[in-house]
Amino acid sequence: MLEYGCHRGQMKESARDSFFIYEGIRRIFLLGLNLKPILDLVDAKPNERILDAGCGFGHLAAYFSHCDYTGIDNDPTRIKWAKKNIGESPRRHFLAADVCQTGLKADQFDKVVGYGLLHHLPDTAAQNCLKELTRLVRGRVVFSDPVYSKWHLINNLLCKLDRGGYVRDAEGYLRICGSQMTLQKKIFFYAHNRLARYFLTAFIPK
Repeated sequence: MLEYGCHRGQMKESARDSFFIYEGIRRIFLLGLNLKPILDLVDAKPNERILDAGCGFGHLAAYFSHCDYTGIDNDPTRIKWAKKNIGESPRRHFLAADVCQTGLKADQFDKVVGYGLLHHLPDTAAQNCLKELTRLVRGRVVFSDPVYSKWHLINNLLCKLDRGGYVRDAEGYLRICGSQMTLQKKIFFYAHNRLARYFLTAFIPK
């Protein structure tokens, strides 16, 4: 399980932290990532400054090639992989940093995407993360996480088995984010396998 602390501890290297296993599971079981709802809600414009909070292996970077992209993750192993295999440029950077205390300048980004971020954070750490993201961003913050849902038994089993130990229902995510941000939009969507359900939200800082 990923641990964020507020200072998320570095993940131990293991087979399941391999990019190829990570991607293989997603491709075989989820039938690929369903990123369209997320990208549509982020709606990144040319030359906007995008922060990918909890970027992991950096697989979202390619979708923001028209922007100034910064991906941060607390795991140096994943950041090292992203730098080597995704690559950096004057408009693309990867940084090993704590999402709760990035050390980046205030108001540095136009938009933030937190793909699969909040369900790795206990409530206190999530509040610290939201405070930091609010400090960094001028505009929209988009989150996408697995969500417990009534009557969706297979989805709920997948949530229970997820490496993130803090999967919540929709009300739980809204309660945490609503303390520091104003909700703009909320959407439920499925992975391509139609089994795994996700909660997609857009907020702006209060």
